[in-house]
Amino acid sequence: MINNYDIKYIENIFIEGTNNILLNEDIEMETSDKGPQDLITKKDLLMEAFIINKLKLRFSNHKIIAEESINENLTDEYTWVIDPIDGTINFSNNSPLFGIQMALLYKKTAIFSTMYFPKFNEFHYALKDNGYFVNYKKYKLNTKKTLKNSIVSFGDFSNSNRSSRKHQLELIEILNDKCLKTRIQGASSIDFSFVASGKNQAHIIFSKNIWELEPGLLFIKEAGGQIYRYKGNKFQFEGEGIILCANSNIKKSIINILNTF
Repeated sequence: MINNYDIKYIENIFIEGTNNILLNEDIEMETSDKGPQDLITKKDLLMEAFIINKLKLRFSNHKIIAEESINENLTDEYTWVIDPIDGTINFSNNSPLFGIQMALLYKKTAIFSTMYFPKFNEFHYALKDNGYFVNYKKYKLNTKKTLKNSIVSFGDFSNSNRSSRKHQLELIEILNDKCLKTRIQGASSIDFSFVASGKNQAHIIFSKNIWELEPGLLFIKEAGGQIYRYKGNKFQFEGEGIILCANSNIKKSIINILNTF
């Protein structure tokens, strides 16, 4: 299990990697195409290698799944899931909306997750059954907002689940008239943490990528938020949609909208 010394060790990994790699102007960005509407930078690769090496020093028996380099099947063993720069396109275009995110899974369940946002100097983490923390201060959602006065974000139009794109467009169009504002922020770490910390009130995502989902899902659970999953077959897309909400009233309102399709 993760203890306070481990958490501080991980925060120091993020800070050291940020200073020496992400914000180091002596290292060129060097972007290259990763796939349709996606890219990778030299700093993604350097940051991922740095994090992996540091984790192996302290957690030598743990397995690792990393977005850019290690794509193994998830097992019941202790496994770190790493996204070294979440929101790479934002990062490469000088937007502050990017982060580093990781989760530790045991028996395929997240027991610890963490994110670091260099431009906001915020370190977030969650421990299964022990809460969600922002800069070591415990945070619990406590909002009575309704959908009408809520900000609802969507994930990027999914590359891992491209069949969901038509449904996402339809849902955005409907929610535009039902909520205060809809947004696409371009980084799942931003999306999940904004709901968990009360900046936004709901998020809808269609990704299949474990490194995009597991860190933030534990945040929502431990912050006291609501999670709803729905199958895509009724809406002509593969996989599932995942709705994260600050409270049950907002979740119910979005589910009611889905039932009108």
